[in-house]
Amino acid sequence: MKHYHPQRNDKDQLVELRHPSSSTGLAEWGDPEQLATAIPGSAMPGAIGDIDIHSWTEAPVGGADWERLAERATFDEPAFKVKPGKNPASGAVVVEPDGRVWVVSPSNQYAGYTNTFPKG
Repeated sequence: MKHYHPQRNDKDQLVELRHPSSSTGLAEWGDPEQLATAIPGSAMPGAIGDIDIHSWTEAPVGGADWERLAERATFDEPAFKVKPGKNPASGAVVVEPDGRVWVVSPSNQYAGYTNTFPKG
């Protein structure tokens, strides 16, 4: 059986997942000795540490939607300067109080990444 990514690519085509991931159970999220994995639509705990978790059902889709969302930011940050020939992106290293680190495993090892930090 073929598995497809929940989002189409930039050419509006279905993307087959060659090695689909599976989510772990909720118990792993509360155990710092375990690896916890989430995939789109999987069950999530109500909180991770002190941070409540909620599904983002109306996430922006296109660049203009993200720009409108960024305009609502309530903090100051320096101008984002993109070097010629590079695409704009930013990232974060998220370390939980129990020492676990968040990583992302892009579908089909997109851009050559097996694992990387959350970014966009």
